[in-house]
Amino acid sequence: MKHTVIFTLNDFDSAYSFDTKQDAIDYIHQCSSLLGDSITELKQVSDIKYEAKVVKTGGKVKFDLLESQESDIAYELVISENDKIIDTQRFDNRKSALESVAEKLADENSELTPGSSEMGRWYVMDEEKKIKKIYSLNFLFLDPNKTLKSAPNKAPERLVMMRFPNTDMRQFIEKQRESLDLTKDAVKRAKAASGSGSIVGGLLMMIIGGALTFGSYSSTRPGGRYFVFSGLMIYGFFYFIAGVVSKLRKK
Repeated sequence: MKHTVIFTLNDFDSAYSFDTKQDAIDYIHQCSSLLGDSITELKQVSDIKYEAKVVKTGGKVKFDLLESQESDIAYELVISENDKIIDTQRFDNRKSALESVAEKLADENSELTPGSSEMGRWYVMDEEKKIKKIYSLNFLFLDPNKTLKSAPNKAPERLVMMRFPNTDMRQFIEKQRESLDLTKDAVKRAKAASGSGSIVGGLLMMIIGGALTFGSYSSTRPGGRYFVFSGLMIYGFFYFIAGVVSKLRKK
């Protein structure tokens, strides 16, 4: 039996699976703790659902805990080149998928970086050939009764009922917080150096928000959901405008 947590924040979601129900529940509370005071207190709505509200926007953070047979889940590795999908491969378990990624990265003279396995996303850049290759891992819930047509001498694959990015949200939230902390440090240094801290800080926040959004979009299949860091970009924009206005007033 597998215990899968589906994390949903507005239109972004991800799925991460555990061997025990307690591990899944611990994951839910760890994610909630990492989100900190950006959300209200986490409430258990039912045996399989937990919810909290985002303080600034009023949106909801939801955790759905689903149980399934191990044979009813799978992992899908999507390989894209310059934003065009060139191959997809299915695996019975996450370990096999990660081993395949490690082999492919080795062929590209690259390797798994710390934290990339939890994020389920890997990038390879070939500056000379101007090729950007992305490997992204999806979590699949399979239909127990339906299969796809397959080629001769090939075992039929089960139909996919639901597909989610396979991201450990603890790692995702930590990276987001690290980016915000780096931005705050940069703003402080800019303010200490000159009166243009708001302008520099605003630009940094917009750039980081755009980069995180692009990273999420690049790892999502066509028609899939991805996370837009609109709060960070909007806040950066107003911070930038405030800096410009302040600078003009001084003149």
